[in-house]
Amino acid sequence: MESEKDYVILRKTITTLSTSFILAYLLAITGQVQQLTDGEELLYHTGNDMAGWFLVYLFYAGAVIAVYGNFVSVILDAIRKKWLPNMRWLFVFFHGILGLINGLFFQDTYLAYYGMAAAMLYACIDWWVERRIDREKSTKVLLIIPLILLLLSWSILEAISPSLPPFTKEDAIEFATTGEGTDIDLFPDTVGTWKGTFEGYHV
Repeated sequence: MESEKDYVILRKTITTLSTSFILAYLLAITGQVQQLTDGEELLYHTGNDMAGWFLVYLFYAGAVIAVYGNFVSVILDAIRKKWLPNMRWLFVFFHGILGLINGLFFQDTYLAYYGMAAAMLYACIDWWVERRIDREKSTKVLLIIPLILLLLSWSILEAISPSLPPFTKEDAIEFATTGEGTDIDLFPDTVGTWKGTFEGYHV
């Protein structure tokens, strides 16, 4: 039935986007928090660094969830609705078990645990989205909250990260004279002024 198909597509799309955003944010901010707790010196523009990692995680997590996660979830949903409609919690657990597969395939314990946690998060969000849609309530909060947290974290990290050092004359000369075997070799490599004759021209 077309309406049922549209309902499932809408639900899974919202769940995929929400789960991907939340996972990407958690992974990106965890890396920055770990850096702070380890006492490491912050990089310049730490907020931008965190935002960059967020996009990387969003791309990879989103791809896995959109393909594998939705495929598994649709099958589990069909089984649940046909045989065990009142045991939703059991299928949250089954999502987690099937989320272990990627880690087991690559023989990586941490990846397995991350996959399990991500799959169970997906199942819980999907459950919540289903209830919200059935009651004709908005689900925008699932997308708005991660974006607000991302912007807030970016602002804080940018504020506490060290400022870039000033670009000095020496830096400019070092940058301009980098390389060999080109016309750059004729560029002066010291700070100051020079007067003389070059190829018949007084400079």
